[in-house]
Amino acid sequence: MMMNYNATSNAYIMNDIETVYTYDEWLKEYNRNKALERQQKKETAIQKGLGIGLLAVGIIGCLVFPEDAGGFVFASIMGIIRTFN
Repeated sequence: MMMNYNATSNAYIMNDIETVYTYDEWLKEYNRNKALERQQKKETAIQKGLGIGLLAVGIIGCLVFPEDAGGFVFASIMGIIRTFN
């Protein structure tokens, strides 16, 4: 006895299963994904470093120029947003 499957409900499953890579194709895809992951981590580290720098400039500026600290307070807020966002 042969099993009958509904072609419409299993069509999406068959497309996913039939994806086959050779080792070279898989290795290229793997290396590309790793490179993208490294780039995203690098961009995140740069953004956090810039945020800490803005926060430091804001704090030091407020200590050096307490009379006119509006811009430095704004820089501090932007640094906090950039660091923790």
